[in-house]
Amino acid sequence: PFFDHDPSAFAWGLGGGAPAVRAIDLSPDGQGWRRRGAGATPAEAAAAPESTWQSHLLSSDALASGPAAGDGGLGLAAAQRALALGERGPRQCYERRTLVRPDLRGEVTVQVVVDGDGTVRDAGVRGSSLADPDTEACVLTEVRGLRFPSTAGAAVTVSHRFVFEVSERALGSRRTCSEASRLALEQRRTVWAERLDGAGGASALLEVWRQARAQCELSSWGARRVLLDMMIARSPDLGSRVALYRALAADPATEAHLRRAVFARVRSLEDVAYVKQQLGLAVALDWSFFSRMWWQSPAPTARLALVRRWLEVLPDDLDLRLRLLALLEETSAFPEARRVARALRAEPLADAAVRTAVGEFWLRQGDEGEARRVWSELVEHAPLDPWARRRLGDLYRAHGWPDDAYREYQTLARLLPGDAGVWLRLARAAAGAGRIDEALRLEQQLSESTEDGIDEGAAAFARGWTMVRLARLERAAEDDAMRSAVRRRWRETGVLRSPPEVFAALTWEHPEDAPRFRVHHPGIEDPESFEQVPGEGVEHGLLAVRITEREAGDLIFEVRRDDRDGLRDLSAELLVVVRPGGASQQILRQPVVLTRTARVLRYRLGADDALVSVPVPPTAL
Repeated sequence: PFFDHDPSAFAWGLGGGAPAVRAIDLSPDGQGWRRRGAGATPAEAAAAPESTWQSHLLSSDALASGPAAGDGGLGLAAAQRALALGERGPRQCYERRTLVRPDLRGEVTVQVVVDGDGTVRDAGVRGSSLADPDTEACVLTEVRGLRFPSTAGAAVTVSHRFVFEVSERALGSRRTCSEASRLALEQRRTVWAERLDGAGGASALLEVWRQARAQCELSSWGARRVLLDMMIARSPDLGSRVALYRALAADPATEAHLRRAVFARVRSLEDVAYVKQQLGLAVALDWSFFSRMWWQSPAPTARLALVRRWLEVLPDDLDLRLRLLALLEETSAFPEARRVARALRAEPLADAAVRTAVGEFWLRQGDEGEARRVWSELVEHAPLDPWARRRLGDLYRAHGWPDDAYREYQTLARLLPGDAGVWLRLARAAAGAGRIDEALRLEQQLSESTEDGIDEGAAAFARGWTMVRLARLERAAEDDAMRSAVRRRWRETGVLRSPPEVFAALTWEHPEDAPRFRVHHPGIEDPESFEQVPGEGVEHGLLAVRITEREAGDLIFEVRRDDRDGLRDLSAELLVVVRPGGASQQILRQPVVLTRTARVLRYRLGADDALVSVPVPPTAL
């Protein structure tokens, strides 16, 4: 009778009794969401979101003073990229040699010295497992003929490893076509599945590919793509998938398909670094140089030129592409910005943070449908992935669609029965939809799930949110009758059993925001000595502090954002309740906006119970 929707129908452990499901086991592809490893429990999945994008920007206060010098390693990176993209010539050397030695396989590592004008000063073989001097000499000839970009500086020395495992063109060799080559593709799939069942690693998988190719079973791109997907699905680990890529990446179509397949299965920054290192895509750049140039060039046009220059060397870098999107929007270059947004949506490495930024771009463009489509891809491939379902609900709630968020959290409650965080999210969605009574009752049930005097975990966050909601209601009350009703609710919820002198809470809606909240107490002599409010409530959009004894003097509240990306503003609210529950109770609300340039804000609570903004010393910025 107290809820618009019956919470006990959703198997929440605290109220329902349905058994937990293994989200990974029930997902359509057996992998969970794109980047989730098989076999993870729902709790593990909920605690292990994908993270494949990381900001390269260093905070301005972490950089040494002085102008930027050099090029940040762009010249070296450009030469490395030229080598990585110039594999076709060396591959042809290997293809021709397999006419004489069809069993030829191995690796050749070359080292090249490139002058500032882009000419090759020297090239040599650093190591080789081919044991074939003719092929190695041919590879060196092809490398010397590559076009290297001008480094506009001193000579650079770069190395690259060429991997030769499978010849894509059996030139001049005779083929014996099998019976399977005349079967329909679906029937060939069954034959290949039988062969792959006994393959335990990359070498065995590649042998199946060689056999199929030699027997005319891969005569079309559709057939090759099907077998590639089957091999990727049966690769036991990331290393095996990388080995497949390195062995079969000579054909452009095969290379593009395998690249997407490999990158779509990474789940962490460590995986990304490993894959790029193994594929020869890792470059050593000085991101402090980029950061210094970024902070020294605040004009959007100057930053746009900087990002474009670095993208010439790193066209696939997610952080640079996100900055390009933001700067194009800021400079009103909307047609190009829309093209960049579409490309980012199709990027296999795009994680939830990237999709969040792309969807919000489309919202600002007035295209709500496209924003929803971008975000819905978080769950469409694995509707039972708890982490993805939670993120989608958080985005809906943050952008003003509380009913949609409520439905996502209902599904999440079925996937994670007994998770108190789901109750908190449902309460926030209910409150956003105007169902404050339901939100308060959900939070009260959570707060009563622990013994009196225990102020930690989900129960503490529930009490904190109840304090915030009731304070907002009382401040918005238009007459004494409404204020009296809210005061009764304060007493009924039990949050005033041990009221503090001051309750201060910082709240926000967006799941990407993670501000820091600090307090300076009047008894501390050093004006720059602040106490950090514990950050366990960041997941629930709430950081709160209870000051049981208020000393004479001013309390200073500081809200700070980490400039880890500088791509979006952070919006929050600072709510302070002085003497909660008392006859002289004061409720103060202060909107907080931390922009890309204003990263620290401070507010003083004086003896007159007024909350005012105060200047922030340059040393604290």
